[in-house]
Amino acid sequence: MYKSIYLARRNPAFTAEQFHERWKQHSALTGTTQRIRPHFTQVVQCARFDDVVAPGATAEYDGANLLGLVRRESGYAVFDEPEHRDIMLPDELATFAGPIRDCTLVTKEQVCKEGGFSRFLILRFLKFDASGDREEQIARWSSLQSIRDRDGPHAPLVCRSVTNLVVEPPPTAMDFDLVTETWFADAASLGRHANDRDVRAQIDEAINALCDPARTITFAARVNHSRPPLEDNPA
Repeated sequence: MYKSIYLARRNPAFTAEQFHERWKQHSALTGTTQRIRPHFTQVVQCARFDDVVAPGATAEYDGANLLGLVRRESGYAVFDEPEHRDIMLPDELATFAGPIRDCTLVTKEQVCKEGGFSRFLILRFLKFDASGDREEQIARWSSLQSIRDRDGPHAPLVCRSVTNLVVEPPPTAMDFDLVTETWFADAASLGRHANDRDVRAQIDEAINALCDPARTITFAARVNHSRPPLEDNPA
């Protein structure tokens, strides 16, 4: 599946709680459009989650969205629609700190561990070391993530694991190669996984070996809103 993934800051006029509600309204507005809505198959709004300490997690961003695409070309074509210019862009600027186009990646999903969507997850935005072979880096990271999350000693804490390869040239502010998703059934499992010494050592070792650590972002999240809805909340 192709996905559009963005990592955004809220309009500073809003508190975090106000932003969460305003973001849902933005999604509802998309649902009223005739030409934009058909580009997407899924919406998963991931609000920053600060209630559990996740070492290294950023506080610089307020939300990420995982948007399923009907086709690869939809990822950026949607921004050329007149409805985006006339309807969605003004609402974006009222909701976020800037246009969503400037912080959006178009990616291709690879599932490392099958499982359903849950309420809590950690996203990692990775930039590979420029001196390495990108294809080898992708394959190596995906293999390590699959082994760790599917077969490793802490795999029971992980209910779903995904890598998303960036497949279109990214905007300057989002120059990443891979976005990973690690899903957890509850906040306690996220916290245990994020703070486990062995897990952290494995992830840090992979980042240091394959990526530019200074350009890696870890984002701990709680799902704010989704379509289709999560089973535990119809919103």
